[in-house]
Amino acid sequence: MKIQTRFIAFDLVLGLINALWAIPHASIKKALEVAEKLGWETAGKVLLPKLPATFRTGFQREIETKILEQIFEIDSLPPIEQKRVREAVADYSTKQNGFVDIAVAGCVLLVGHFVFGDRSLDIFGIGRRIASGWARDRAESHFFLGKSLGHAFYQIAPPPEATTSQIVGATAIALLSLAVLNVVFNVTAWPLQQKLGLRQKQLNQLIESLDSSRARSA
Repeated sequence: MKIQTRFIAFDLVLGLINALWAIPHASIKKALEVAEKLGWETAGKVLLPKLPATFRTGFQREIETKILEQIFEIDSLPPIEQKRVREAVADYSTKQNGFVDIAVAGCVLLVGHFVFGDRSLDIFGIGRRIASGWARDRAESHFFLGKSLGHAFYQIAPPPEATTSQIVGATAIALLSLAVLNVVFNVTAWPLQQKLGLRQKQLNQLIESLDSSRARSA
């Protein structure tokens, strides 16, 4: 928790970026895989490896550093081995936290579906819907016959358009909520996985994988 608190501001921003990137990344990856099957080998060999699944947060990087130093004693390894171990640990860290970004992105889709009745809404679409709600509520409150009749009137009449400031404000709130949700998921996921023994199991698999790779290279 102390490590997470130290990086909270930086990770809020990266958490937001990761949540926004999760679904586009999955779509782009799938498109590149299809392109590779159709004969465009560059898609799989060149583009896919360069497509980041997630951007590692300060908390993730700190955990990676501890794993490298305390488990693999990275400074005592030969340069070539250091590179291999660093890449493996970074890949392990990315996979560990990728599911959180997908979960947060899924929450956005659920909010769009259950709150606004639209499965295709992204976070910016949700911001616009919130702004439209503000505009309508304001118009109903200022209706010359009172809010109740204003509500009834705008059930029939076209709703008022949201102003630019309302759209910007609502989108900012939606984005901030998404960033906070991502951090909350990350904060709760880490101790939960540790308690269930999942972290240790996956770390053991990483160690075994590197040991097997080292044995084959020997």
